[in-house]
Amino acid sequence: MDAWDWLFSIWGIQIIIAIILIIAGYMYYDKRYKNQNKGTLYGGDYIRTNEVFTDPSDGKVYRVYYNPKTGEREYIEE
Repeated sequence: MDAWDWLFSIWGIQIIIAIILIIAGYMYYDKRYKNQNKGTLYGGDYIRTNEVFTDPSDGKVYRVYYNPKTGEREYIEE
């Protein structure tokens, strides 16, 4: 086993694990307040509510929109 094999066996595995974690984190990123149905909010049956809140994780202000037909709620940044 030469120096390159040893170096890859230690650092290569860590790099591969880091890449897998980055990809998994990107795929499962917190999407709670993101509009999943682009373009359907204002064209659909959503009603603007008086609910406004500040998300403690990013400090942004969001308003709640409600669809009475489906019960679905959307959180749109103000």
